[in-house]
Amino acid sequence: MSRDVQVKELKAFINSFNYPDPSWENLPNGFPNCDTRGLTPQEEGLFSGIQLIWYANHGGRQALYRRFAQSMVLFIAMVASGIMLRNILVSDMFGRVVEVNAATVSGTLRSLSGQSFEDRDSIFDPTSILESTVSGLMRSK
Repeated sequence: MSRDVQVKELKAFINSFNYPDPSWENLPNGFPNCDTRGLTPQEEGLFSGIQLIWYANHGGRQALYRRFAQSMVLFIAMVASGIMLRNILVSDMFGRVVEVNAATVSGTLRSLSGQSFEDRDSIFDPTSILESTVSGLMRSK
């Protein structure tokens, strides 16, 4: 249907609409989402009023409920997808995260708080720190 025919049909519908006793049998094509380009501001206002009456009294509630339900399903799906993605990224599903007990200088010093200075100096030997770190890695596997 051409644009001019749609505008004429919509104008005829607006002009013949009976506000006290509306009839919903002869609605224009695409109602309530009709393209109102080509209508005067007064006709647009009248058409908005007709849409409001339709939403309030007739099939508009079902359309609004359906649109709300679709929006809620989409929202819940997006939130659930976001939570699942977050859990996948944080989890150890692919074995990327391994807990390791590695030696640290401060931890070693705390464990040797009652020893003599000669024993403490041997602790700063890089070889002993490396060996304890590697042994912690091997124990975790």
